[in-house]
Amino acid sequence: MDSRHLKGEKMSKLLVRVKVFPDGVEVNLDDLTQKIADKLLPDISVRSTRKEPIAFGIFALIIDTTMDEKENLTDELEKTISEVDHVSQVEVIGMSNLSTTLK
Repeated sequence: MDSRHLKGEKMSKLLVRVKVFPDGVEVNLDDLTQKIADKLLPDISVRSTRKEPIAFGIFALIIDTTMDEKENLTDELEKTISEVDHVSQVEVIGMSNLSTTLK
């Protein structure tokens, strides 16, 4: 166990960026974003979202989330998002301490 937990210190926050691929071009990405946000674990929150063009009218969602720095939480994030209807693939594409910025 990390010594910070023994001393009762607060864990640091992480910014985790995920890329979410829908399972078709007809998927409403705004609705999909809301479904993902509704399904996230209580200690994970959506900080921002944007649409990224892939090819030929196909877009992926880029979702920045914040969470406490805990073991396996990014795995749980990927698993939770992948279980949402109309999600084809989920990939963590960046991770940083919240005090820094992902480009």
